[in-house]
Amino acid sequence: MATSDSFNVSFAQVVRRVGIALPKLTLALLTIAATDLFLGANLASAENPAGLTKAVTGKYDARVVMIYDHECAVWCGQVKPILSELQNEYKSRVQFVELDTSNDQMASSKTTAKTIGVSKFLNENADYAPVIGVFSAKGKLLKELVGPKKKEIYTDAISKALAPQ
Repeated sequence: MATSDSFNVSFAQVVRRVGIALPKLTLALLTIAATDLFLGANLASAENPAGLTKAVTGKYDARVVMIYDHECAVWCGQVKPILSELQNEYKSRVQFVELDTSNDQMASSKTTAKTIGVSKFLNENADYAPVIGVFSAKGKLLKELVGPKKKEIYTDAISKALAPQ
């Protein structure tokens, strides 16, 4: 069975990031491969959810930064709709920014990261997708979330970022 490039990257990321032994990943490998084959094409063709932005204007009480790769269809596709919902809920208090680490977008993402003060976060996580960083208004990284999570986990991290420091 052939695998897609996004699957190979995701599998390598899991091995590096989580440190799971290769034999233990057999079941996960089969599950991810099936998901990639059956769902990946639909998620990859979906448009970016309304509201997520690459803009870095305005003053916010907190910032949520998503590092992703446009080939990360399955896992990134699970996170983007949740972040879009959260952006609607937090309106003007929290800025949501996407940083695309795809080869053709990396230069632009580095410029954006520098502008908003998250260059170190981008550099440390450019090989992993998706990675969500929740930052305080002063730019301090408060929570780093790797891979898709339940909405409540993102909400909890944002609430802590909005709490008086």
